[in-house]
Amino acid sequence: MRSYSQNPVQLQEELLNIIEDKSARKLVEIAADAFRGLPYHSKTKKNMDKEIDAFIRKPEDSLLYKTRYPMPYWIGAYVLYIIPENRKMLEDYKRLNHEIKHKKEKLSQLEPEYIKVTNTNNYLKEVIKGFNKKINSIERQLNKRETMLNSLKDSVKRNKLIKEIENLQKERDELFEMYHDTVAEIEKITKRDIIKKYIETESEIEKMEHEKYVIELKVYKIIYEMP
Repeated sequence: MRSYSQNPVQLQEELLNIIEDKSARKLVEIAADAFRGLPYHSKTKKNMDKEIDAFIRKPEDSLLYKTRYPMPYWIGAYVLYIIPENRKMLEDYKRLNHEIKHKKEKLSQLEPEYIKVTNTNNYLKEVIKGFNKKINSIERQLNKRETMLNSLKDSVKRNKLIKEIENLQKERDELFEMYHDTVAEIEKITKRDIIKKYIETESEIEKMEHEKYVIELKVYKIIYEMP
């Protein structure tokens, strides 16, 4: 498996750097789990077990016994480090984690204003619902009075009903105006930069999380399918 020689202590230091890098921790655990899943008769596993013994367990002043990290972490770090394809994905994985951390910090900075704006937006949407409810109620009242007006002959009653209809129409028109003003305000809010930036940042984080997941699957697959 090893294609180069390296001082055991130097190698341990490289592995310790991987183990102690929190941005690599999950991939280390996945690699260790995949390695443990290899069949007992796997030639690769037997060879790597020997290498691990020689490079990690046996050297004098082994860091394995000087640190608190369990053996599976050392194994995971070793199989990530020693296989070039895994090592490249490890670097990509760490980069993604750092970028995600940066994006989440940005999201946290945007969040107070974003929450304020979205709360206002949600409140206005409830106001819109209230306008719709009132307008529908007035429309029903108008329909009822207009139907009554068609059947009335008494002029006094007709004039009274006409006045009621005019008042209702005025109230409906005022509500329509407030409705359209509120809709315009909602559209204005949804176009604010804070909304766009927050949603874009969330989308970027989601995309990078998916890229991490793909790397996790690939690393597991590479190790698990070793002969």
